[in-house]
Amino acid sequence: MSNTKSYIEELKNDPKFQLFVEESFTGNLDGGAGQPQTPFAFASSEDERDYKQSKVADQTGYPHKVDTSKKKNTIYSEIMNQLSTDNLHEASYKDYKAEFKGSGKNPKHHINDSIAKINRSLREIEQAMNHINKLKMETNTTNTQYLKPTFSKLLKISERLNRIQLKMKDIGS
Repeated sequence: MSNTKSYIEELKNDPKFQLFVEESFTGNLDGGAGQPQTPFAFASSEDERDYKQSKVADQTGYPHKVDTSKKKNTIYSEIMNQLSTDNLHEASYKDYKAEFKGSGKNPKHHINDSIAKINRSLREIEQAMNHINKLKMETNTTNTQYLKPTFSKLLKISERLNRIQLKMKDIGS
């Protein structure tokens, strides 16, 4: 027995063995209640974790607040990221024409593809506007409660849409 203890002491002092020594920081935490409870540590998604946490909160009587700051992939944020990264305002006709020549398509196909891309973007913008309107209705927000820059931005969007409508009529005729 003492031979085993001396061997263990030798190993503990050996620098090579120090690489394999593990410390347990939770070893004395149980206090008779078992290991620390982390029931949501391995939830398959944030939504599932939030649902389970709200269920537990309801059972215990504690308030539960879902942290929406971690939710990155909302439709609105995706649209805004796409619009900001597309850099349409920096595209020139020269680049557009070079893309057309490089694609090997005839002009009819290239125009059709461009119109389809515009249509997709407008559909996404319309969906974002529907979400804004729904949120406005659900929260009983009136236009007097908007931030100051909102009105000027709405006016600019309206003017831009009028210009787009005129250009659309020119393309369609």
